[in-house]
Amino acid sequence: LGLVEIMRDFLVAIAILSLFLIIAALSFYQKRKIASSGLVKTLGIRKRAFFWSSLGELLGCFAAAYLCVAMVGTVLLFFLRNGFAAWMPEYENAGFVSFFVAGWSLVVLALVCFVAYLTCMELGKGYGSTDTRGAAVRWEKPVGRSAWVTVLISVAAGAACFAFYGQRRMGEKLLLVCGILLCVMLMIRSLWGIWLRMRQKRQEAFLPKLTKEFRIRCRFRTMIRYVSMLMFLNVFVMMVFSVKFISSQIADEPEALYPYDYVFLANSQDEAYFEALQQECEAEVLSFPMVRATTLDATEQPEEDYRVIVVQQGQNIGISESTYRELKKLAGEKPRDLILDEAGEKIHVVYQQDQASKARPLDWYLCSSRPYVHIGQALMGHNYITREQTYPPREIVSEEREALTGAYRQGRYENLIVFSDTYFESVKDCWKTTDLLTGEMVSEEEAVPDVTIHEWPTRLKLVNVPEKYQERADEILGEFRKSHAFDEAFDPLVKSAYISADARHQRETERQMETIVNGIVLLMLLAVEIFLLRMKMKMDLPELRRDYRFFEVFGMSSAERIRLMKREVSRYVWVPLILAGVISLVLTGIVFGLRMYEIKDVQNYLKYGILLWGGYILAQAVNLKLMQRSLVRDLEGTKTGRNKK
Repeated sequence: LGLVEIMRDFLVAIAILSLFLIIAALSFYQKRKIASSGLVKTLGIRKRAFFWSSLGELLGCFAAAYLCVAMVGTVLLFFLRNGFAAWMPEYENAGFVSFFVAGWSLVVLALVCFVAYLTCMELGKGYGSTDTRGAAVRWEKPVGRSAWVTVLISVAAGAACFAFYGQRRMGEKLLLVCGILLCVMLMIRSLWGIWLRMRQKRQEAFLPKLTKEFRIRCRFRTMIRYVSMLMFLNVFVMMVFSVKFISSQIADEPEALYPYDYVFLANSQDEAYFEALQQECEAEVLSFPMVRATTLDATEQPEEDYRVIVVQQGQNIGISESTYRELKKLAGEKPRDLILDEAGEKIHVVYQQDQASKARPLDWYLCSSRPYVHIGQALMGHNYITREQTYPPREIVSEEREALTGAYRQGRYENLIVFSDTYFESVKDCWKTTDLLTGEMVSEEEAVPDVTIHEWPTRLKLVNVPEKYQERADEILGEFRKSHAFDEAFDPLVKSAYISADARHQRETERQMETIVNGIVLLMLLAVEIFLLRMKMKMDLPELRRDYRFFEVFGMSSAERIRLMKREVSRYVWVPLILAGVISLVLTGIVFGLRMYEIKDVQNYLKYGILLWGGYILAQAVNLKLMQRSLVRDLEGTKTGRNKK
């Protein structure tokens, strides 16, 4: 479960990085080709011939790049596989990359390149003029007449994205983060353009600042695109992947997540297994009453048809308030004061997960804030018309994050749902009169075990076994699971019994992978941003040289010219960083609330976050100084060479 999510997030990050890099490379290629294509069009080349020649050039570059990437990737993959095998020998050999995987990677890469090409063509409209001199001096219009409408729409859409992001079911979704950033980009673009237009109307304020702001006015749309692109990358570094990387460092140790050696979800027919554990393994067995508490939907996919029964339903552990208090005391913590009702409509939820797992709702059904909870196992034949009677909606009056029995499914399954003692007593034996397929009431005559009714887990067994007997305990657990094959048939991720040693090892492996993968992504994002900044400087270098010579003829001092040119470079570093810093702080605070971080968790996060953010900003500052020094050297070299001539 965890490794799949880690690799999925990694592939999404790689696709986004590839899109940014290809767009940047194509933009650079397009701008450099303006002069040559303009000359060829002036000489009378046909549109079809020009199209096919350009397409052939791009396809040839794509094929050459793919071959190079395939060769380099094969070598890197070889070393990575051997490194993982030496570091974690318990992993089996993953084998070689098949032609199927290679073919799909080619298709995905081609699709990313196609999207990047369309985006680049859209961004580059207006540069396709055959008059290259006109393209060089053309001013970009800041905003249109509907700027204020754009501001209002972006504010409303951004507020909606923030509101959705603050919900457990929608929190930490990358699509919402991109939507927030897009709204911020549109709002800043419109407000900045309105400010420039208003400022330009006041000549007494506009003319004295003309030398400092003319490039903003001249290349406004291009500047906004690059600032937005760099802001996206900064937010991915300072928030999206920083949260993933740092949370895996500050999370509780795996030993604390699994307080018992074994957890059994048993019923009245299983006492023989626990007698064997006590007699043969000297086990300490704690027993508590429980019920299966099942929600309608455990998947993140939206329902296409509400009448369809979701097969993968959320299976959790229902307990009474008294059991909750006993479990809290066993964990050495003070139980909360709960406000529960006798009808069972108000519930308290204990999400059994650590700080590194993203927040998930109890029920994904219809985006409702009130989970639909059925007392019993998943019903594969219930009637959608009477669904609210079978799965009555409950109100979550309080919630917390704690591994009281074990975080075996990290908040997706096996959470604790606490009911009042009165309600729990009224439903703990309702399996005797509940149809196992439809959830409807059956009479005593119709109640046939394992035909119309089935005894779901009714006893929560928490077992500790001395280490020397755990091998035998594992064998008994295997026999227990075989006898509960029906209970495990609803979902392959939900078991009738759990071994803490296996879960602990899996969680340690997941954290190692999360640290490696997100660390690599952070380094790649930093490298991509440095590459984009340097490429932007190279693209603007001809215009900067021309501006530098103009200011020299205009009578501006050398120090002021250099300061002005440095500001043109620093704008693309500090503006995106400041915007991304503010957005990242807000989004990170929302994540703290969703994951229910305590004060100590926030403090530990800030310790790592300050180091990570500080190192990232320092790397940006060093790169900025190097770019400014290179720019000044190039401009001064141009001046010296011209004087020599």
